[in-house]
Amino acid sequence: PAAAVESSSNEPAPEFDGPGPSPPATGVRVAWRRAKGLPASIAVSVAALCVLLPFSRLDLDAHHDGVMLAAAIAVREGHHVQGDVFAQYGPLTPWLQALALLVPISPALALRLLNVVLIALVVFVMSDLGRVKPEYWPGTRWSGMLAAVAWLGVADVFGWVPMLPWSSTVAAALSASAVYCIVRALRECSVERWRVARRWSIAAGVLVGLTPFARLNVGLASLATFLVMATVLAVVRGPATNCARLGLAGVAAGIASVLLVLTLTGSIGDWWHQSIAWPVQWQDSATELYDSGTRLETTVRRLRTPLIVVGAFSIAWLLVAQLTRGRRWIRRSVGLGFGAYVLWYCYLRPAQPELTFSGRIAVGNTWIPEIAENFNYLTLVSWSVIVVAPLFAVTCLALMAARRLDRRAALSWIVLGGFSVAGLVQIWPVSDTRHYWWGLPIGLMFLFAIPSIAGRDASLAHQPNPYLLVTLMSVVISALTGQGYLAATRQAAPTGSPAEGMLMGPNIMGTATARPLALDFELLRATLPPGRRTIFYVNDGIYSVFDGHYHSADAYFVHWGGAPEFEGRLDDLPYVVVDRNQLPVIEPVLDAHRYRLVRRNLRISVYAPPGASSHDASAWHDRG
Repeated sequence: PAAAVESSSNEPAPEFDGPGPSPPATGVRVAWRRAKGLPASIAVSVAALCVLLPFSRLDLDAHHDGVMLAAAIAVREGHHVQGDVFAQYGPLTPWLQALALLVPISPALALRLLNVVLIALVVFVMSDLGRVKPEYWPGTRWSGMLAAVAWLGVADVFGWVPMLPWSSTVAAALSASAVYCIVRALRECSVERWRVARRWSIAAGVLVGLTPFARLNVGLASLATFLVMATVLAVVRGPATNCARLGLAGVAAGIASVLLVLTLTGSIGDWWHQSIAWPVQWQDSATELYDSGTRLETTVRRLRTPLIVVGAFSIAWLLVAQLTRGRRWIRRSVGLGFGAYVLWYCYLRPAQPELTFSGRIAVGNTWIPEIAENFNYLTLVSWSVIVVAPLFAVTCLALMAARRLDRRAALSWIVLGGFSVAGLVQIWPVSDTRHYWWGLPIGLMFLFAIPSIAGRDASLAHQPNPYLLVTLMSVVISALTGQGYLAATRQAAPTGSPAEGMLMGPNIMGTATARPLALDFELLRATLPPGRRTIFYVNDGIYSVFDGHYHSADAYFVHWGGAPEFEGRLDDLPYVVVDRNQLPVIEPVLDAHRYRLVRRNLRISVYAPPGASSHDASAWHDRG
């Protein structure tokens, strides 16, 4: 129960020290007690792994997969991240993905496999949090497992969106793991196992400190939440004060370790330019490109009524929970009524796909309306977290000041809400289903924990979660749409390429198709001399690693990302690969420097510097 009322006795309530140590028990009994329920959490995580694995090899995205592949392959070959190879979201993801390339499968599959493992880790954390939490932490065992199933059920991979191995997945795994370590530390403090609590505190701090180097905006918001929590625990003198200080030391260690590596490799200036300065500039243009302000306004306006309902339910539930203790039927009626409203809004009313940015997706001549409804649920719960978490924080502070809410419970709600919002800051300026889903796991734990305020019953039967029916509906729809996605006709990716082993189908969501990509790779193998420095002035990172090795002359293997002025990059007379969209800008510069067209197809062109050996290009013109 998340909101235990402070004791009415005249003795002051203890600060963050819980009920005290358990009675003595044998080592075997203690180990059994601690592990009780762990197999269920592992089972949910393994189930998520098994469900997502078939989707992991579908539909290579030459742009998004390619950007991650290029950086990971370059790091694997000994290049310094940031200094030698561009990394928009910081060094942590390329380092981790380079380790994944040690798995003896194709690079693209290795990164997708790592992505599935990270998602399964998040599912495990969500499922297991209710087992390891202290009594006052929000939620129950059932609410955490239900949130895990709900997060998996609204994954947009079931809605024909490729499972991108993006930095947001790394950030989600780090943030969820940090929350898990925080909860474990508080649990150990509550039973006075101080040595173990200190270890969990340090681990939590290190994970929070690393998160900004995986995704800066999520990391900074998580860091702010952690600093608030640790500062409160350090100022309010109590048994957890030392753990809070160690947590702050862990944050410093996590940040310092990455900065030290960047400094030693001479890459810290490049990190600042690529991961901070350029993204700030890009955000301004992206806001205009994606019309982010209008889309945000439209979303909030059209979700206004359900958001008011969700917010009113959440705050009312918190305020009247104490008045309905012992009246279980009232809680059931209110909870089920609210759940019925959300179910109706997301699934049972007439479809309104304009409420989501993805809307209905056309596959051939078949429309899949179910996808829009599932994305309605994804969008609604995301914005519910953004709206409810701050309201909850203010309400918890007011109840704590009135001594109607235990201080530990109030702080726990604030921390959980802070991490929930931190995950969702990434929806700006690109508010698509991917960013909503990546940022939502902790937010779902927050929302699904709200019904636990009303009583001590951990059983789902005794404490029905209003999101239960909605979650089950999302799982059913995902099963239907996911089967259609798996069954689509596809071809094998080009052999000998980093995408070997992937299955590539129709051009969905901008993904590449097998035949054109094979022709592009064949062109590059035939024209680029082995070991020759090459500038890739293209949009997609896949071209710089067309044969599984990194070929870029410098750190910038794409035309974007804050690359230096193009003309200055020609001083060493590299070969140049240009995609057709950039030709109007780049071709005059190449002509001025006496570069010669070697070969081209409908997508890319290869230029040789002055003095390079001649090639017969006639067979390649207009091919593909």
